[in-house]
Amino acid sequence: MVQNIVEYLRQCTVENLFTKDSFEKSFKCWSAQIKKLAPAHTTRERLDLGDHLHEIFNQTAPPEGEEKRSQSSVSKGGKNWEALVCWYLNICTVGRNTVVVPPIKDLLPQPILDAVTIQIGAFSFFSGTGFGCSFFPESLGVSD
Repeated sequence: MVQNIVEYLRQCTVENLFTKDSFEKSFKCWSAQIKKLAPAHTTRERLDLGDHLHEIFNQTAPPEGEEKRSQSSVSKGGKNWEALVCWYLNICTVGRNTVVVPPIKDLLPQPILDAVTIQIGAFSFFSGTGFGCSFFPESLGVSD
């Protein structure tokens, strides 16, 4: 199958999510629930997954009553939540001219990277906040 640049960017984005050990391990746990909720992979089922992302995500939460709220676990949980949402948004936009990219320097175009980089004196800081949602107009011909 020939892949256009939009789908290639989506593929790179989603593959990058799975390079994080924590997300890959969590997704293995989540996948059974995802398959149960979207067995036929229809557009409606994929969209409806959004109503269940919280319960899917909570499958990897510590058992009730067990408190594991170290800074490290909270940070990993936040990153996994962000990655799950990014994965979800991208599966909802397959075949469309829109790609959702998390704040990963290697996947952001230079002008956007420049816009989210903070310069203080001689130091540059990548703010890396939020997702970037790129829409590619039909007139660019990138979806052919």
